[in-house]
Amino acid sequence: MRILIAGTGKLGVCVAEPLIKSQHQIIGILQNGRQTKGIRRFINQLFLGFLGGHDSILRFAQKHHIPVFWIDKMNEKEIKPIKELSPDLIITCGFGIIFKKPILSIPNIGCINVHSSLLPRHRGPNPFYAVIRHGEKQSGVTFHIMDEGIDTGAIVAQQSFPILDTDTAYSVYCRASEMAKTMVLEVVDRIEREGLHGEPQNPDWASYDPKPTVNDAIIHWDVPAIEIDRQIRALSQTILTRFTYKGRTVFVTRVKVNDKEVSAKPGTVLHARFPAEIATAQGSVTLLSAFTLSPIMWLWPRKGTLYPGEVLYTETEECNPLEQ
Repeated sequence: MRILIAGTGKLGVCVAEPLIKSQHQIIGILQNGRQTKGIRRFINQLFLGFLGGHDSILRFAQKHHIPVFWIDKMNEKEIKPIKELSPDLIITCGFGIIFKKPILSIPNIGCINVHSSLLPRHRGPNPFYAVIRHGEKQSGVTFHIMDEGIDTGAIVAQQSFPILDTDTAYSVYCRASEMAKTMVLEVVDRIEREGLHGEPQNPDWASYDPKPTVNDAIIHWDVPAIEIDRQIRALSQTILTRFTYKGRTVFVTRVKVNDKEVSAKPGTVLHARFPAEIATAQGSVTLLSAFTLSPIMWLWPRKGTLYPGEVLYTETEECNPLEQ
């Protein structure tokens, strides 16, 4: 089959690699033109095409001499060269643009998406964050038919894997990417043999998770320690969790959960020297990795910064965007 891939990062490369070695033909790579515009497209394609890492889909395209197309407004100017390729199948994987009818109607067979959760649970742009934040015990990969909704189409194939207590959003992303790599060729071969069809999603089980914001990264001490740990692991490679101490933003990237019973008020400093221990609504957390920018990165807390018994209060206002 003639296949067009709309993907980015490790997931995009993991989906493309088995297909390039098969009897199928990758005839083009679609990229998100809303994130990259004008001359930056040329620069990205040139720079990442030659110097990008193994997880760069642009380097993959350069290596295998596959043309790259940029999608933004989905108008006739952008769609015409894609139509001329006459693809049988379009596969999206971490693309970031919701396809509408002008593109969905192009391929001879249809469009499928590779979503990194067990649909219909955790639809949306960042399922890796969502499954950690919600304390899921397993996640997985779902291949589904694309419609004009967000991750709502019929399920073509699905596999699961366990989520560990030490997992981060990035480790879940990597595991999902490798699982997609093992699944994609079988899925595409079956579509070629039997046509494109799937099992409708059960709307009663569906959930949608929006993209996390800076406000989602603010630590609230009046929740159980295990929830703070999940919050940090879910955001450790993106926004970074934080709290405000004496007007300064403290970023936290790793904690240890202490299950022992704590009678102190949530936010109370139980141990002041590094690594500091802070009481929560249930148990406490030890700050294994925390830092401030003042004006350069400093490990936190330094000597004399914290005092045993003082209470850290949650900053309810959104942090300064310059400190993201």
